[in-house]
Amino acid sequence: MRLMALLLGLLALTPVYAAGVLSVANTVFTLMPQGRPAAISVSNNGDAPLYLDVVQQRVLNPGELPERRVAIQNVPQPDLLIPLKQLVVHPGQTRKIPVNVIFTPPHTTVWRVAFRQREALSGTGVDSASFVKLSVSYGVLIYHIGTSEKGS
Repeated sequence: MRLMALLLGLLALTPVYAAGVLSVANTVFTLMPQGRPAAISVSNNGDAPLYLDVVQQRVLNPGELPERRVAIQNVPQPDLLIPLKQLVVHPGQTRKIPVNVIFTPPHTTVWRVAFRQREALSGTGVDSASFVKLSVSYGVLIYHIGTSEKGS
């Protein structure tokens, strides 16, 4: 009986970790001129909410390394817009984020959309200095086909 009480006491002292697990349905897709509306589908398969920053960037040199990207706010006339900057996805929830086409560009443009977790790993009853901070990002690559390439 004392052993059982000791084991239960030890279990109570063990830190419990809850984590959200993000899943992105399509990581690469193509938007055709006059095509159907698109959406990015994200799901939380974990047991804790995910607090995400949504970052949209235009790729200036597709196919080259290193990639040169420009934040959406620094693009003079963006042809695509992801309307969210922050997102909360609860456990078991799936969210569809619309990809709004502002106009069809004359030439193909390439965009990256990244979902970055806003919280660091943490635990209860443990010194926070012992944790490693991870910055995990999940990305989507979008090819927006221009009007001059639609017949190709």
